[in-house]
Amino acid sequence: MRKVMSRIGLPLTLVLIGYGPLIWANPDADSPGYVRLVLLFAMGLLATRLGITLEMNRTAAQLAGLFCVASPLAAYFVVSGAPVVPLAWGTAVLAAWIWLPGRWRRRKIALPLAGAALLLGSILVAYLADPAVSGTWHWTRVPLDFMVYGAWLVMPAPLAPPSGTVPVGEVLLGLGVWGFWGLLAAHRAMMGNTLPRNMLLGTAICVLPVLGRSSAPGLMPLPLVFFSLFLMEFLRPSKLVDSPRILLMAAFFLVLLARSTAAILAV
Repeated sequence: MRKVMSRIGLPLTLVLIGYGPLIWANPDADSPGYVRLVLLFAMGLLATRLGITLEMNRTAAQLAGLFCVASPLAAYFVVSGAPVVPLAWGTAVLAAWIWLPGRWRRRKIALPLAGAALLLGSILVAYLADPAVSGTWHWTRVPLDFMVYGAWLVMPAPLAPPSGTVPVGEVLLGLGVWGFWGLLAAHRAMMGNTLPRNMLLGTAICVLPVLGRSSAPGLMPLPLVFFSLFLMEFLRPSKLVDSPRILLMAAFFLVLLARSTAAILAV
């Protein structure tokens, strides 16, 4: 029962208490709302499983899964009107990589093929989920958009910037996120740990189709998973034992974070 609660019960509780009210407390909520909650829960479980598959510490992998379902960015995946396609695509990609036979994952051709499939799928998902993506492409917005998407990964309540504006704070925050991630990925790669580098490349591939075009935070489930895994890899909680108390304490603060974000969006 303790294992079930830590591996399934805590993510489910975070989803229901944290962002569930965005669905059932809104009388005008659209019908796919409950589908989004189920997919968000599945994404959290798969993020945990992926971390374990990548040989992360079990506690670190579980914390990454909890952060995925409670992050402020996750609120934009379930809020009324959010596209369902990115969540479905994200869970499908995670499931495919987890259950891909280990002998295939270890082949040198596996990562290039996975990157190509991820890019093609991300392009298709972006156009299916957000018609605004098909609008005019502005090359001058590419670096600014990249910085803003990095800021969304860590902002308390990310908001899409109005068209034609340059949010200086978000750009500087995004520059810090990408810069730190890139430096740490290069350092760990030299030490033989390619996980931060691969997570960074996967995130860059996912956001590539929407650079220079109008977009929204609801298109970023997979980047959130990759960032969560990188974050737990950076914090290195390898010395933490598999104690439910550690996960309960983290879940308590993450519930508060999720409820605060939900309250902001509900206004």
